[in-house]
Amino acid sequence: MCRVITPEGEHDHVHGPTSDPLEIAELLRECLAEELSQMSDLVARWNLVEDPGVRQALAHAVVCKRQGLGEIWAALQEMEESVFGGGAHACCDHRDAAHLHGGHHHHS
Repeated sequence: MCRVITPEGEHDHVHGPTSDPLEIAELLRECLAEELSQMSDLVARWNLVEDPGVRQALAHAVVCKRQGLGEIWAALQEMEESVFGGGAHACCDHRDAAHLHGGHHHHS
């Protein structure tokens, strides 16, 4: 279930089968949020367990989650590009984003 904001206010919305790109993008965002939460849980458990076999199994599950997240993220980007156009990311270059981070550039 997700929140939908309309001029009349917020309300909960249950998704059904859809071909609407905006609804599909929303479903993909929900999937990403759920997968990230599950990944955090796996990492927390990995950190608590001392048994090497169990740690290896949990680490493998985390790697699989990362791969799945990458595929969901790619699908979301593709869906959003179909809605907003391929040039939508042009407004997000590092120079323009610097003001959002207090004027500092963050380098890796």
